[in-house]
Amino acid sequence: MIDQYGLYVEENGDGGDCPHRTGLVLAYAGFASGVALLSAQKAVAAVQTVLQVAPNVYERYPVVYNQPSDFSRDQASRLMLGLGVSGHKEMTSAYYKQVFKNGLKHPNGDYIGTGEPGNIIRILNMWYLYPLLILLDIKFLGDLIARKYNPWGYDALFLPDLLLANKKYPTPFGFLTRILVRFTNAESQIFANLLAPGANGCKQAGEALEAMFTILKFQKPSIVNITE
Repeated sequence: MIDQYGLYVEENGDGGDCPHRTGLVLAYAGFASGVALLSAQKAVAAVQTVLQVAPNVYERYPVVYNQPSDFSRDQASRLMLGLGVSGHKEMTSAYYKQVFKNGLKHPNGDYIGTGEPGNIIRILNMWYLYPLLILLDIKFLGDLIARKYNPWGYDALFLPDLLLANKKYPTPFGFLTRILVRFTNAESQIFANLLAPGANGCKQAGEALEAMFTILKFQKPSIVNITE
């Protein structure tokens, strides 16, 4: 659901995963462009004024989860991907500069994830690091296996990264994974975790992730209404 700030939270109003859910919607908007991208600017403004409590310092949510030291890799990676893809790469760049200064650690102590370096290179247009991307994208083949052992939430970390990898500076490993991911149960997992009755997911984030998976399958997705 959309809260009073214009951010995306669980259907019961819990905001503990707000940066994660908001990041998924922003990523979809960036890939879809057009009306979706324009509609996402309210959420971007809310991120800047509500979740960002100081320059490059974020909290998960202003109620209950309002300690910047709890801002984790899962939350940060989705939010920074969404911001970067939706046209706010300066925010992505500034945040990761802080992460590098912090010894490659996110505020809660999580080390930078295996998918984040590739996202950073692509979002910040570091084309000269393409040889490194070829090596980094090997991890996508491993993701096809790893997702089987973490059915809750893994696809939300994996699929948007894979879509970005196929949209910008594509590599053979990213393309091969795009072919293979069509034969997984990602669609049913997205429904179970984010859209099923009683799952307490987030409708807009779930539909955004579904749309990104549809694009990965070389199909045209349904238009996601991210404003209601």
